[in-house]
Amino acid sequence: MYPKWGGTFITRKDFLEMRLKKATEDYRTLFDPSPTSEDLAKYLNRLDIYHRELFLDVADFYGLIYNERNTFPAYLEPAIVLTMMFSIIERMQRGENKYIDLDDWLRSKECKSQLRNLAIEGQTDADKVSDGIHKLLEKYREDYGSVSAATDFFSEYFTKQDKQKLVRCYNERKNYVTGIFEGNLRMTAPDLLKNPADVEKASQVLKNTPLKEGYLPPCYDIRCYIHYGSCSPELGCRLSDDRVLKENLTKVVKQFIYVYRNEFVHDAQLVMLARNQGLVGDVIKGKGVIHELSLKQLLESFRTAVKSFFDKNLNRDIQ
Repeated sequence: MYPKWGGTFITRKDFLEMRLKKATEDYRTLFDPSPTSEDLAKYLNRLDIYHRELFLDVADFYGLIYNERNTFPAYLEPAIVLTMMFSIIERMQRGENKYIDLDDWLRSKECKSQLRNLAIEGQTDADKVSDGIHKLLEKYREDYGSVSAATDFFSEYFTKQDKQKLVRCYNERKNYVTGIFEGNLRMTAPDLLKNPADVEKASQVLKNTPLKEGYLPPCYDIRCYIHYGSCSPELGCRLSDDRVLKENLTKVVKQFIYVYRNEFVHDAQLVMLARNQGLVGDVIKGKGVIHELSLKQLLESFRTAVKSFFDKNLNRDIQ
C-alpha cells in the first residue's frame, strides 16, 4: 500500500497509474507528437528499472519548467528555470557517474587514501597542509562535484550545434587582430601558429594588423577570421573540432551558466538572459562579459538533451 494525501492509502497499481498519468502531462513537450499514457507506458517498459524510476522522479520539475513557467514572476522566470534545470541535471547524473556530496567523499576510503599519500610525503607545515587540502578539493570537484556533473551533461547530451551556439553566445573582453585567414598565416607567418593565442606577437609580426580590443568567444585565437569585431564561423570555425568544442564548452558552463545559477541560489542575484535576440552586458565574477543566451535557446537545447539522455538508456531489443 502507498500513502495518499489525506492519510489514506492506495494500491501499488493505482499509485503507478497515478504517476504515469501525471508524467504524461508533464512530458507532453518532450515527445513529438505529445504522448498518450499508453505511449509513455511503452517507452517506460524499454527502460531498466533505475531509469524508469528516474524518468518519473524528474517529471514534476520538467513539467514545471515547460508547462507552468508562465506562472512565475517574469523577473524570476530565468533564474527559477535555470536552477531547476541544474537540479534535474544533478539528479540524472548522480547515477550515471557516481557523483557524491563533498561530506560523503571526505569520509570515503578514496579520500583517506589521498590523505595518507600526503602524510607519506611529509606535508606537515601549514603551507603544505593547505596545499594538500586544495588538491583534495580539486580532485573532488574534478571527479564528483556538481559542476563536473553539469559540464559532463552538456558535453554528452547537447547536440553539437547547440554546444557551438552556447560557446559563441558568450563573449569575453579580448585583444584581437582582424582580417586574418589561417591559410594565409600558414604561408606568410607559420611560426605564429606555434602559439596562436599570442595575439600581441601576431600584431607585431604582421603588417597592417593593429591590435584591437573587443568582446569575442573564449575559443578565439589568431586562426579565427574577425570582421568588424565579430567572428565569422562560416569562413571556418575551430569549434568544428570536438576537442576544442569540449574544452570551450566546459569554460562556458563553469564560468557563465553555472555561475548564474550560483549567484541566484547563494547570493540572491537575478539572472540576466537575452530577450528578442538582444545582447546582455553583465559583470560575472568581476569580469565584464557580453552574451546572447536566451531562455528560449536554453529550453530548446535542454529538452533535446533530456530526451537524448533517456533514449541512450533504452533497451533496443524491446519493442
